[in-house]
Amino acid sequence: MQETIGSKTETKKVSNEVKKNDIKINVSEWVKAKKASGVPLMDLWRELNEKLSQCAELKLMKAYMEAADKIEDTVVSRNLKGKEYEREGEEGKAIRLYESNIKDKFDGSHPYERLRVIYTRHKRYEDIIRVCQSYIENGQHDPQLKAKYVELIIKLKEKIDKNK
Repeated sequence: MQETIGSKTETKKVSNEVKKNDIKINVSEWVKAKKASGVPLMDLWRELNEKLSQCAELKLMKAYMEAADKIEDTVVSRNLKGKEYEREGEEGKAIRLYESNIKDKFDGSHPYERLRVIYTRHKRYEDIIRVCQSYIENGQHDPQLKAKYVELIIKLKEKIDKNK
């Protein structure tokens, strides 16, 4: 008789573990599909957090939170690795990482500022304008930096027009 109870308990544990993994896999597959369709990572991160705030099921909440954390780790790691590449003199690799974060609408100033500095050093004015516009369009939070970028865009456009 005890063996039967033990078996039911084991079956229940395995069943719960399968459900937990199914939820995790479903959220993971949803994230992959969104990425594949071109949704920027930070838009996806916001969507996951919105779902998390409206969710009542603990296992699903955990799956949303883990997926959002993974996205956050990805974009932050890019910035840290970009800084490392800059220190090592590998600007091209740093640029690729920072540009990836801009494409994914990173929520912060780091990749925008670093690209602005790098592109200024190389007089890549049109790239500076694009990066600054991206910062402004992505709804970033720093109003002083937004104002600085607006002024910079105006100055650079005047400079480009003058040189034509």
